Amino acid sequence: MLPIFMMMNFDDDFMKKLLLILVVALSAPTAFACSAMSPESGLVYQFDKNQDGQLSRTEFIVIKKADGYILDFKPNKRAFNRLDSNKDGQLSSDELSNKVDYVRHPCANWEEAMAKMLEEEQVNRIEIYKSDDSRQCANIGIDPKTMAKELGDIAIYDSRKDQLDRMYPSVCGGETGSVNVFVIDKSDLEKAKRLGFELFDK
Repeated sequence: MLPIFMMMNFDDDFMKKLLLILVVALSAPTAFACSAMSPESGLVYQFDKNQDGQLSRTEFIVIKKADGYILDFKPNKRAFNRLDSNKDGQLSSDELSNKVDYVRHPCANWEEAMAKMLEEEQVNRIEIYKSDDSRQCANIGIDPKTMAKELGDIAIYDSRKDQLDRMYPSVCGGETGSVNVFVIDKSDLEKAKRLGFELFDK
């Protein structure tokens, strides 16, 4: 399943902000952890000098200070021998499983920045609506996709069918209260009103 932000439509300014955050995140020293990499895999990756995917005894005992990690052992020869379960003279990430954790997950700042940015974007957006022209005992009305064309170049972030919270006489040909609702930038409200749309507030 795609992340939520990958399934939504954003304007150019939003995408520029998102790309900037991604660049910052990927430029960080521990950016590899922003994938699905576990803390033990991250530790091996960072201190594996010859890049063979494992820690040799020499690589292990010179760790000494692993900033950003919480270690359930002291990096010395005794700990190496205890952790080296298959006695092959190398430590794999599997052998370090549950022995290493992050002080603070490297993706935490990125996730918080994303949440804050999404919140700010939502504050600057509103919902507008227009009747779908459906009538009782008759047609089903205009669908949101078709009506969206009436908004022209106004950016639309989401759309749906909804129902006004009003009572209508039950009579063929009468109004149904069915409307199409669109999420747009607050700055485009007056422009949308001139096109016959209203602020949606049940």
